[in-house]
Amino acid sequence: MLYMSGCVFLLVSAFLLLEHVIVVRQVASLQLPVFAEIPALQRQLHSLEEQIRVAETQSLLLGSAEEEIVRMYILPSQKEYQRFIRFVGVLEEWLREEGSLYAFSPVYIGDTYAVQAHLSSGEQVRLSVQPVSLTVEVSSDAASDLIRFVQLAGNLSVGDILREEDLLDLLQATEEENPAGIIALEQFLGADLFQYSNNPRLFEEQVRRSFVSASLLDTFQDLVDGPLRPVRSLLGSKAGRMLQSADLWPPQLFLLNTVAVRHLSADRARVHLELETYSRS
Repeated sequence: MLYMSGCVFLLVSAFLLLEHVIVVRQVASLQLPVFAEIPALQRQLHSLEEQIRVAETQSLLLGSAEEEIVRMYILPSQKEYQRFIRFVGVLEEWLREEGSLYAFSPVYIGDTYAVQAHLSSGEQVRLSVQPVSLTVEVSSDAASDLIRFVQLAGNLSVGDILREEDLLDLLQATEEENPAGIIALEQFLGADLFQYSNNPRLFEEQVRRSFVSASLLDTFQDLVDGPLRPVRSLLGSKAGRMLQSADLWPPQLFLLNTVAVRHLSADRARVHLELETYSRS
């Protein structure tokens, strides 16, 4: 469970019952000579009671301002459907400016349907789900960045990028070895992902100064060098700046259902994405 996701889960914890979380293979998949759909590796889900308990605990770290960001940007009103279209437009423009785009097919938008999401309070909220698919032909080197760009959707804080088990292990180890470091760590995990990616040293050094244990520093560095590195590289580049200048950070929440890659030549790949966008009815 992730820090900003805790707020989202508190609003729509039923999402956690949807087995749509996809783990995409690395860029090696682009070397396949035939059209091969990357199989979806579903994350193992905890019981609903445990999910809600963790979501409620972490939501205490979020203030009303962050909750408003979720409502306005990550889970906007259905009337704000143009937000996703603008996101796709920035994606196309970024790839074109990078010289990586060969073709960008028209976006297919399916019929909207509704789902009922259960809040931790026992209330229900009606959500609109809209299937979307798009096909893009890019240079092979850009294919992994394209997929990573799309996977940023719904993320806001540093903690959103990290796995639940890594988060909990680090928090527990910090509490046991150096409780004074908890505050600095929580501030780091709750930091805006875009701001962190554009000035990582500022945020990371605050945590390092609060840690006295070599093992804690090593664990923290593993996270910085692991899952956070590619995100820093992407959001700290032109792609991130284009999202921010278009007022598209943070992106709207959508779930990536299918990624299919076809290797067309040594330096060209076709990427087909099928996803679902979520908004408040």
